[in-house]
Amino acid sequence: MERSNKTIPFLTLLLGFLTPYLFGEEVVPGHVAVPTNLKPYQSIEISTTERGNIEEMIVKVGQEVKAGDPLMKLDSRILEANIAIAKAQAENAGKVEAAEADRKLNEDRFNIVAKLRRSGTTNSAEYERQKALLAVSAANVVVAEEESAVAKLQLARAKAEVESRILRSPIDGVVVDLSKDIGEAVIGSVSEVLAQVVEVKRLRARAHVPFHLTKALKVGDSIQARLEDGEETLVSGTIEFISPLADPATGTVPVEVKFKNSELTLQSGISAQLLVPDVR
Repeated sequence: MERSNKTIPFLTLLLGFLTPYLFGEEVVPGHVAVPTNLKPYQSIEISTTERGNIEEMIVKVGQEVKAGDPLMKLDSRILEANIAIAKAQAENAGKVEAAEADRKLNEDRFNIVAKLRRSGTTNSAEYERQKALLAVSAANVVVAEEESAVAKLQLARAKAEVESRILRSPIDGVVVDLSKDIGEAVIGSVSEVLAQVVEVKRLRARAHVPFHLTKALKVGDSIQARLEDGEETLVSGTIEFISPLADPATGTVPVEVKFKNSELTLQSGISAQLLVPDVR
């Protein structure tokens, strides 16, 4: 019996220690603290299906970038030569101008022959011959215009091929990892992560809130979190998502909260406690 009496206080202490982590703890009057941590709002791993060697590293780790900013560039000298050729062909308007001039000349001749035919001073054979020449020259104009359009499309394709060899950031954020350097080979696989960019001017926290506490929450509500930064700092966020699915094993519901961090005063990765209003 002595052993049993000693065991009960021990279990009570253990349960008291674990309760904040399992079910949340009321540390602020009227609120339950649910463990969580702050993470980047977005974390993007960047890869490419293009193969080749890295020609230029445009950014460094720790550098802030905007969406669309180039990060690195693969060797594209051959493709850039194709651009020069396609550009010369696309900008060469000589064939179209020559074809149009020939059509205009044949049109003028046809009009003269047609006038002479009406006055009876030329025969039908000459009229038909000039009519055919006009039709051929008009078709040549169409062919020249189509060739010019194709050349412009080839130029656009060549530019797109060069662009595809430039890796760009899809978001505003900070470069936190670059796995390659100038001259290194890229195998062209989506599983080969070449760079990672994170958005830290907004942070996100995901907490597993006891089901009965989520009844008073709704998307768009303001909610506070207490940072475990040694100073018990309180920060306000906005509820972005409340899962429609509860975990039957724990009786909790995933809730996601967004925190503004434009001044970068909040450290991504820090542990925190989401202060959920207690409606019990």
